[in-house]
Amino acid sequence: IVNINDGGKQIVLGGTTGVISINKGGVETVSAGVVIGGTAFSGGVQEVLGGTVSKMVVATGGAQEVRGGVITNTKVSGRQSVLGGTATDNKIFSGGVQLVQGGTANTNVINSGAKQNIADGLAINNTIEAGGVQQIAVGTAQNTTVNSSGVQKVFGGTVFDTTIKNGGLQTVKGGSVSRTTIEAGAIQDINAGTVTTVTIAKEGVENVTGGVIKDVTVYGTQNVSSGETSLNKILAGGKQIVLGGTVSDN
Repeated sequence: IVNINDGGKQIVLGGTTGVISINKGGVETVSAGVVIGGTAFSGGVQEVLGGTVSKMVVATGGAQEVRGGVITNTKVSGRQSVLGGTATDNKIFSGGVQLVQGGTANTNVINSGAKQNIADGLAINNTIEAGGVQQIAVGTAQNTTVNSSGVQKVFGGTVFDTTIKNGGLQTVKGGSVSRTTIEAGAIQDINAGTVTTVTIAKEGVENVTGGVIKDVTVYGTQNVSSGETSLNKILAGGKQIVLGGTVSDN
């Protein structure tokens, strides 16, 4: 084990580096090469500019900053900032945050008490587990699965190909959302933004209190109290309950 202590710095320009311990005040900068295994403890920072980093643990208070290269199989209870490069197959645990401000976050799992905040870049094929939250302000979220008691919050950006499972929730307060599947027991709450091409399964629910909604196929329930909704298909067993707003071309 290589210990990087307060004031110490390890710069990786090539080759392969084994298990490392980045302690408080220590910094590891990876520009090229391969880093396999290790822990960034509270106050420790791993900067990834290039190369490949795998099997890291980012403990509470620790940080991993990704500006290039590829990061895989990292367990995060601290903070992982994806500013460039690719972060894939990582698990974010309670208290942990994955901040996506550039690059690509691919096939990550957001567990209970954890957050994935998308401020730019691309988040694709991610899973939000019970108690986990994905927040989109800018950028793109694609192929997200929101499981029971998981939440996807859309404030802006572009979101498409989302599946909301039984007990999951998607809230839309801005941005563009398309190709969403609301399964039985799942809920989509729309307050603002543009939402198109939604399928509401039997016992699924869409609540519309604002925004513009088009092309919804309803096997479950669509509640409309405000906003604009059009080009919807109410099929056998489906219900559209209109308390306000504008409904046209059904």
